[in-house]
Amino acid sequence: MVEAVATFEAMGIDFPLFAADVDEAAGWRPGGRCDLCGAERSGFAMSLAGGGDGHGCWACLKAGRWGIAKDTEAGMITPDDSGQAELLRTPRYLTWQGERWLFHCGGPMRYLGLWGKDDFVRHGVDASAADLHAEAWADLSPQAGD
Repeated sequence: MVEAVATFEAMGIDFPLFAADVDEAAGWRPGGRCDLCGAERSGFAMSLAGGGDGHGCWACLKAGRWGIAKDTEAGMITPDDSGQAELLRTPRYLTWQGERWLFHCGGPMRYLGLWGKDDFVRHGVDASAADLHAEAWADLSPQAGD
């Protein structure tokens, strides 16, 4: 079994829309000097206005000093879209085919992290759902999210 990495919540960082392990956050940097406030603090890769890659700390992100654009099922959300402040202040998640943030009841859904066979079986609604999930995931390697 793969050992879980700390979540932002366990680290005392409040990202309500990101419940996955920290290692699933795109651009996460466990240390560095923030280009906005100058503090030595964990944060994320940040595109600088003049081009290039900078470091934006998590506290500046939470405070709204910078935002992370998101591709969503409702279209692209950019820092100019003030109606989605919480989503813009949330880390992006790692993905092979591009992020696509989903919505439910008019608001962004919480990212729970990667799921493997055991997750689907454990959260099946009934025995037939669990059997279906187990059958669909039967050919995965044991390391595939168990």
